[in-house]
Amino acid sequence: MNIIDLIRLLRRHIVLLLITPILLAGLVIYFTRTPSFTYSSETTLYTGIASGSSVEMGKSLNYFATNTDFDNLINVIHSRETQQEVAIRLLAQHLMLKEYDSRYISQKSFQYVKRITPNYVNSLIAKQKSESENINNKTNAAAKGTPIQAKEPVSIEYQEHIVKESETLYSISRQYDVSVEQIREVNGLNDNNIKPGQTIRIRKQTENKPGIDIKDTTTIVQDKDTATFSFSKLNNSFQDTRNLPASIDPLAYEQTVKNLTDLAKSGDTNFVYNLLNYDSPHYSLKDISEINVQRINNSDLVKLKFTSDDPGICQQTLILFTEVCIKNYRNIKENSSDAVVKYFEFQVNHATQKLKTGEEKLLAFNKGNNIINYYEQSKAVALAKEALDVDYNNMRIKLAGTEAAIKRLEEKLESQQKIQLKSAPIVEKRNQLSQINTKIATAETIGYSNTSDGQNLASLKAEAERLKEEIHVAVTDLYRFSNTTEGLPISSLLNDWITNVVNYEDTKAGLGVLQKRIQEFQKQYEIYAPAGANLKRIEREISVSEQEYLELLHGLNQAKLKMQDIELSSNLKSVDQPFFPLTPNPTKRKIVIVVAAFLGFLLVLSLILALEFFDATLKNPKKAAKILKLLSLGIFPKIYLKSRALNFPFITQRLIEIIVQRIELLKKEKAGFNSPFQILLFSTSSNEGKTVISINLASQLKKLGNKVIVIRYSHENIIHNGSTKNQCPGTFLTNDEEPPVQQKRFSLINWLLGYADARIDYQSRILCEYGSTLSKDQFYEFEINDDYNRITSYKELLINNNHSLSFIPDYVLIEIPPILFYPYPSGLVASVDLPLMVCRANRIWSQSDQGALENVAKITSQTPQFIINGVELEVVESVLGELPKKRSWLRKISKRIIYFQFFASNHL
Repeated sequence: MNIIDLIRLLRRHIVLLLITPILLAGLVIYFTRTPSFTYSSETTLYTGIASGSSVEMGKSLNYFATNTDFDNLINVIHSRETQQEVAIRLLAQHLMLKEYDSRYISQKSFQYVKRITPNYVNSLIAKQKSESENINNKTNAAAKGTPIQAKEPVSIEYQEHIVKESETLYSISRQYDVSVEQIREVNGLNDNNIKPGQTIRIRKQTENKPGIDIKDTTTIVQDKDTATFSFSKLNNSFQDTRNLPASIDPLAYEQTVKNLTDLAKSGDTNFVYNLLNYDSPHYSLKDISEINVQRINNSDLVKLKFTSDDPGICQQTLILFTEVCIKNYRNIKENSSDAVVKYFEFQVNHATQKLKTGEEKLLAFNKGNNIINYYEQSKAVALAKEALDVDYNNMRIKLAGTEAAIKRLEEKLESQQKIQLKSAPIVEKRNQLSQINTKIATAETIGYSNTSDGQNLASLKAEAERLKEEIHVAVTDLYRFSNTTEGLPISSLLNDWITNVVNYEDTKAGLGVLQKRIQEFQKQYEIYAPAGANLKRIEREISVSEQEYLELLHGLNQAKLKMQDIELSSNLKSVDQPFFPLTPNPTKRKIVIVVAAFLGFLLVLSLILALEFFDATLKNPKKAAKILKLLSLGIFPKIYLKSRALNFPFITQRLIEIIVQRIELLKKEKAGFNSPFQILLFSTSSNEGKTVISINLASQLKKLGNKVIVIRYSHENIIHNGSTKNQCPGTFLTNDEEPPVQQKRFSLINWLLGYADARIDYQSRILCEYGSTLSKDQFYEFEINDDYNRITSYKELLINNNHSLSFIPDYVLIEIPPILFYPYPSGLVASVDLPLMVCRANRIWSQSDQGALENVAKITSQTPQFIINGVELEVVESVLGELPKKRSWLRKISKRIIYFQFFASNHL
């Protein structure tokens, strides 16, 4: 489809495209003739989340954390808890009003809520005495010169609460339905930190007994004086910051809110619960949740906007939203920070106890092992042990050398001297010397603590020297004249032997003492080795506990700073108070009307385009050729009852001429055609227009000087064989030449929708055989009998029906019944020169039609072609060009614009 086809399609349905939007717009105008007005109010909250003050020094701005805080605030506003509290407070405010006040509620809404509220809900409203009654009573009493007796409706009483584990100020405030600030004020708390077991006081409300004498408010009223009295001074602590009507007592209001809240939570069948959860106006969660919350750019400001059909309710709802939101947000922030501080305080106490236990364990360990400084002591022991090992090894070396020298000297002495050397005196003195040297070495190694020990050591040394001298003298006297076997003097060897023996004994004694000392050091090592491991483990435990304590202490400090910072950041403030809307919001009625008109136009346009796109009819030669897979020989138009200023005889004549020209061209292009040229006209179903096409073709061929005959089947024969008239193939022409029945008159609906008169002119000479130039001897009919299927040529067909020709024709046009309903002679179909199928433009081509056509194509020697019958005038223009008719100047200009024919002209 090109732009021209689209414009023609829209022009054809232009009335429908215009009347549908107008009709829909009219319906919208009618149903919105009484619009419901809405009112909007706004308020702005300062949060201080992004740029507010903070107690944390050097705190940097975290973009994601800031966005999270804003999301939390917005979610608190949209939470069910907040919305439910706002709805209940709004309901309590309206129920406590004695009469409607346009600043809070309109008369219509006030009457509605009073009408639907049951009595048991009204009984939950807290009782309050009007201020005027109290003033009159006090004025009368003052006029008599008596003290004023005031009855306080509410007095202050306190109850005690013992803090339990995991309880916070927030949870306690929710339990007793009081604020956190109130608890802190009553108990003198600077922060939210409380300890388990702590006793706190909580204020409660009770009715006072009458008869309280308030002397400080006594007023003596003299004549011509007036007295005024106010309870604002008495109930200064009870003043609420909410914007309540003057007739509503804040304490009674709070009690009413509590009663309604308890009722709503008691079940799902009570009035308040149903009011909140159903579609009741003003009080349902659905209506309350319509509040719009958004952050203003990247600032610390949050804008709240609410819309309602009542201006007073609109303002009051926004005021309540602001108050409840600030309270809930502060409670949540403080409760979360308070819980963190509680956690760190508990953990710090636990870590302190754990660290103290470790230190006590270390102290007990040091006492039990006599440790002053383990590392210094173990270092000193290690150094002493190392020096002792060196001395011990040196003595062992010295002992081994001395023993070897003694052995060598004894080998050089004779056996007699050896025996003499082992004489009793010398051996006895030698043993004594050994014992004394051992005592001396022991005393020198261990040391002495007093003077007597030193004197004993000196006497031992003197005794040792004396024994050495006696042994020397005895040996010298025994061998002073003897020599060795090598000729050496025996005295010299004996001196060496004596010296080595003395050294050997000294070294042996000292080695024994050192070995004992080494054993003592080994025992000390056995004590110090496990003590070091245990001490290291204890110190490690203390270090871990200390680190844990320091980290928790740091966390506690950070939590307290965070809590203070949260208290600062959670202090929301209303910068722009909600205003009372005086004018309603503009309605969207005009927009809805325009949208309805546009949707109506778009819906009709889409439907028209969809029908055009999914149109499965043959419609035009191009589309039919694609569906039929055949070549088009020509087209034939619809003959309308109203000619629409068109010359239909000329148009049909020209189209038939084009078809005849193509037949003659086809005849000349291919050799081997029969003489005469046989044309077979067939269709797959009835009422396709074969007879009209055959008559007009035959008439045109005769005008060109050709001899033509038309052979067609007998309609009467088909009717007598059992077919109904509706099933009769062919056109409306009948054998008895009765005039066709004209179609019914033009539809009124089509006329109203602007569609053209599409009725067919059955009286036109183009559609009947009376307008043809053929004579009666050029029309022949055949009957469908038993011999019909065996016919192989037109001559047999004529002979079989007792017809004879008086001339030899140039063209023979044979029309057979619909091939889907009746059999056809295969021999006759195979012998024709041009199989020509006639089909209507407004029909849908089915699978059965295509199968019948393919069967015919298999039999014929020539490829079948087709003629589209009953095409629209737009299709005719695609063949003949622009049809001559009267057009307005607007259509001419539009057509030139569409075709870009700005410089085209009809003449030179």
